[in-house]
Amino acid sequence: MLVAEGPIRNMADGLGQYTFTATALQRAVSDGKFNNLACFLDHAAGSPTMRDYVGVWTEPRLEVLPAGKTAATAELVVHNPTLVDHVFAALAEA
Repeated sequence: MLVAEGPIRNMADGLGQYTFTATALQRAVSDGKFNNLACFLDHAAGSPTMRDYVGVWTEPRLEVLPAGKTAATAELVVHNPTLVDHVFAALAEA
């Protein structure tokens, strides 16, 4: 899932300052805003680094979540498999 309708979370897992509506997500998907969108592992303040570039999101679509909210989802085409393997290995150890 890329994003679901409702308030976003900030990096401290608190409520962010923006709220996505289902209409906004529908428009973003139909306008191609998520197609070939770059995906980065880091979400640091400022600019993400190419060092943490994972790949691109493709085939965006809308889905309805079990709670009835709309979400934008997509397929991730991985361009940096070494980074992804490292992340999954670290998660398996946690």
